[in-house]
Amino acid sequence: MFQVTQVGGDVVSAAPLKLPLELIYLIFHFALIPYKTDAAFSISLVSSRARHFSLPYIFSTLAIRTAPNKSPPIPLHLATHVRNIWIETVADLDALTIFERCGNATNIALPGSLLQDLQLSVQHRLEDDPTPHSDCGRLLPCRSLFIIGLPSHSFAPIISSPYGRSFFANITHLAVRHSIDEDETIPHECLPNLTHMAFILDFHSLYWLGRLLLDAVERTLARDGVEKVLFLLVPPHSHHTFAVRIFRAVRKARHHWRGWDRVGVTGRPISLYPAWSKDVDDGVSMWD
Repeated sequence: MFQVTQVGGDVVSAAPLKLPLELIYLIFHFALIPYKTDAAFSISLVSSRARHFSLPYIFSTLAIRTAPNKSPPIPLHLATHVRNIWIETVADLDALTIFERCGNATNIALPGSLLQDLQLSVQHRLEDDPTPHSDCGRLLPCRSLFIIGLPSHSFAPIISSPYGRSFFANITHLAVRHSIDEDETIPHECLPNLTHMAFILDFHSLYWLGRLLLDAVERTLARDGVEKVLFLLVPPHSHHTFAVRIFRAVRKARHHWRGWDRVGVTGRPISLYPAWSKDVDDGVSMWD
């Protein structure tokens, strides 16, 4: 940048204008938030220092939707920048290494079958840290957990472990897609800081809109500190009957729910991953 001095209409000097490094970083930061990857790539080409600053924005999100050709799909020196993880496949995937390398992730979406790998990574992290674990917030930064498919009894081995309970104790936003059954309930006793709960539904979840779902909502609303419970409709949800049934179920049950005004129904015009990715890029979420 140059500072141009003019006398009348004539340029007298064009001396370089040096900004403090902290101010330059602040300009970069506001240019790149929330996660403007294209802009981060452009800024990274300016200089080695700009590249170093841009890395956390370029590699902020790791999405695995097909089996990777090699495992793990991200090297350690870049994995520390990852804040958002989406895992859609479990075939031939070394999920444990991914969770261990991406230890700074605050927003994780994964199949329920990978919860045990997540718990094991938490165990290794806590065992390797010599400091007392009375406050695990620094070691376990994840606050938002999106479970894509919840196999029967998937919570049981997690909440039976002190490491799993330590992880869930920090979760504030929990979203669960598809069925729960009589043997599989949301472990509210392990979620003391939960403020937002979402039930992700599509047309194939119609059978789930019975007493079990409504009971799960009622138990969630009965908790202190819960600010919102959400029914999130995702494709295929074009069937008019589907939406009507949800609204009717909520309207009928809300008279029996304490805090029914905290229940919302919303939809996504696109499938789950594109919607999640767009929310991350735009700095918004389904809760907004």
